[in-house]
Amino acid sequence: MKKPGILTITITAGVLLFACLSPYEGGPADFGESGRENFVKVPAAFQAQEDNWIRFFTNDPRYRGGSGYTLWTLFGSETTFTDRSVIVKKSQGSQIAGYGIIFCHAERQGKEIMLTAMVRNSGDYAIGKVTDGAYEALKTWTSAGTSFDKGSGLPNTIKVEYRGENRYELFINGTSMETFYDADEPYCEGYGRDGYVVVIAPGDLNGSSVEVFFKE
Repeated sequence: MKKPGILTITITAGVLLFACLSPYEGGPADFGESGRENFVKVPAAFQAQEDNWIRFFTNDPRYRGGSGYTLWTLFGSETTFTDRSVIVKKSQGSQIAGYGIIFCHAERQGKEIMLTAMVRNSGDYAIGKVTDGAYEALKTWTSAGTSFDKGSGLPNTIKVEYRGENRYELFINGTSMETFYDADEPYCEGYGRDGYVVVIAPGDLNGSSVEVFFKE
């Protein structure tokens, strides 16, 4: 798999529509409670390091807000998705705000779609699909049990494998967590671009910062 570099990473800017409780309150949905989450273009937030980690970092107060912000990035080109394994670790920021991967991002039937798999330091995972800004929780926040190493700065591995016919399987540190389906049109069909996603919780940037690392 092609690894993202400093010059190849771009941040998609826009606003997505979400519903229900926020990702840092453990509610039935995985993103914001206000009905909208800002996708903000911050090219310097995701930086390739010499040790092959991608470092996300921000302490910019413009991303403070009562319902939080979601920052994400894409890299590479559209390609057939078979599997993807990413080591993630969060060293600063809310223990109950999600971070993870985007996969199968593409345009289908005139709509922008993508799948997401996130974890949070409290030991949970969530799976979702975004279609033209509307988020559907395919799996709400669920405990990963003893398979997840809880706490700040501890590495965990997110792996997703495509099983065909719009069916995927999620693994955390080698343990199967969930088989899930992309059940609604337009389907992702195991094809598209990859990326990363980080949720900024309310209060995260009140004199502090958020830092997350990713390694393919």
